[in-house]
Amino acid sequence: FPPFTHGTHVAGISGASTDNAMGIASIGFGISILPVKATPDLGNPNWIYYGYEGILWAFNHGAKIINCSWGGSTLSTPGKIVLNHVWDHGGVVVAAAGNTGNTQPQAKIYPAYHPTVVSVASTNMADKLSAFSTRNTSVDVSAPGEKILSLIPFGGYGTYDGTSMAAPLVSGLLGLMLSANPNLTNADLVHCLVSTID
Repeated sequence: FPPFTHGTHVAGISGASTDNAMGIASIGFGISILPVKATPDLGNPNWIYYGYEGILWAFNHGAKIINCSWGGSTLSTPGKIVLNHVWDHGGVVVAAAGNTGNTQPQAKIYPAYHPTVVSVASTNMADKLSAFSTRNTSVDVSAPGEKILSLIPFGGYGTYDGTSMAAPLVSGLLGLMLSANPNLTNADLVHCLVSTID
């Protein structure tokens, strides 16, 4: 990805403006996006420096569904505390399962592997799991993640692949569900998602 385009692409999948005769239509018709910048301006654009701080900040500023199109192989105690706090107080964290291509349960990508997080694998245009997608028992759902067209900065569009693209489809869907029924609890939302999917 060109530097700092990843987040824009992800946000567009969840909540780009729809029915405006421009560009793409997102899954989360009419939802709001609260962008959180978790990498400093001079940081490596391929790293998330303050991911768990970003999750907590977003939740404390009203986000109900928090998308994490990023991950790593370890989870700190503060990270666990943040994820548990968000779930215990009614939020849902959705995360990319990772692009390891691994089926082994020890292939743990966090935050996706945490039990309170909805972990999303990627499917291809044939509705099969993408070869690159992590696909172990920690995965809760899968969504299209190959050749996904979305926004990139400064008015452009680009097509990217990855579980990073699959996760915001699920986040946008959860946002759409919540907008249809704001009284649903986080447990209701996740149960409805995983019990009714194909």
